[in-house]
Amino acid sequence: MVSPWIRPRFAWHCTHSRRCKPIISEMKNRLLKPDGHYLLPVMVMTLALLCPRVHAQPLAVLEQEYFVRQNADQPLVIRITPFEGAFTAHISDEEGRMIHEASLQGNRNFPVFIFIDAHEKSRQLDIRIKAPWRTRATQFDLEYNRLDVRDDLSTRLSLAYQSLSLGQALLTSRTAANWSVRVNLLLQAARAFGGLGMEEMRLWSQLSAAYLAHHELADTAMAQDLVSEVIAVSRRSGRARMELASLTLQADILLAQPGEFAAATEALQDVERLAGVLGAVYERAFARFLLGTAMAEQERNEEALVQYESALQIAEQRGASELVTDIRQQMVEMHERLGDLVSKEAALDSVVSELSVSSAQDELVRNLLQQGALYLELSRYPSAIEALDRKSTRLNSSHLV
Repeated sequence: MVSPWIRPRFAWHCTHSRRCKPIISEMKNRLLKPDGHYLLPVMVMTLALLCPRVHAQPLAVLEQEYFVRQNADQPLVIRITPFEGAFTAHISDEEGRMIHEASLQGNRNFPVFIFIDAHEKSRQLDIRIKAPWRTRATQFDLEYNRLDVRDDLSTRLSLAYQSLSLGQALLTSRTAANWSVRVNLLLQAARAFGGLGMEEMRLWSQLSAAYLAHHELADTAMAQDLVSEVIAVSRRSGRARMELASLTLQADILLAQPGEFAAATEALQDVERLAGVLGAVYERAFARFLLGTAMAEQERNEEALVQYESALQIAEQRGASELVTDIRQQMVEMHERLGDLVSKEAALDSVVSELSVSSAQDELVRNLLQQGALYLELSRYPSAIEALDRKSTRLNSSHLV
């Protein structure tokens, strides 16, 4: 199978004092024949990348903006593949009217597809990518296909992309019924792509369904069945990035089941190994973090602490501030279990400092309360009063009142 996607890659390189320069890609035309069935014209778009001034602080939202021309009476499929970035995509027309919003919330490992239906006139589309979570290495691949719908085969292909796009669309009413509809749309897309012989698209659709089944419906049985096949097929076919994404999801599914911590540990070791081969540094750190969590659940406290410390070192180097805070919060618990109050204090101080410059006010209040209790335990009463006073002040702006 010849892939119909051409992938120009763009990275954020922003500082306080400069804006990113526009990046223009070379225009090319190709005729590709996916699965030996149908010729699709594919063009790498000319785009402008606008990058605003970004302050170096946790949870800062980074934005990329692209412009692409949609031809009259021709559907468009946009593919956005993240690398170490969870994002939402907003598509609007020349007059600023919103056409589509897409997001698999929390996803940083596999692509989101956006289907834009045919329009009677040619128009320019504005594609805005907003990433509230990122690392220093965050990048996005963005490409598109112009679909020429002219027969039964191309109509089936168009409908398959449409189902996939609807399944990955941003959902504002987050009810179980609505999520079930999304999962069914993604499974419908997987079947449609399978019928067209487009194996990669079938697998991405199925993996997206597994992701939503796990994270939004808490249906671990369905998610496990779906992701297991993706792992097996992607491993046989040499799709390493897909295998890494599916292994990471599988490990998360297993961790949600109390009796599966040993299996989760094995899956996470596979994630760490493959992430090392692919140079996916954040995924190595995240795998070690989850390994520590699995070991902590098995009361393997010393081993868990070793994993947390290793994950922390990688995450700090990567600039993954949110993961750094999550790791340190778990280290607080490990030091408590091991009776090391000095190390617990140091870890808790770091957590409070990091949360103080973030928007996570509820978490800050909880950790200030924990810090105050620790100071009382250490008979450091002035420090305890200061921490509890800060807690009271922050409580007014949190959601815990």
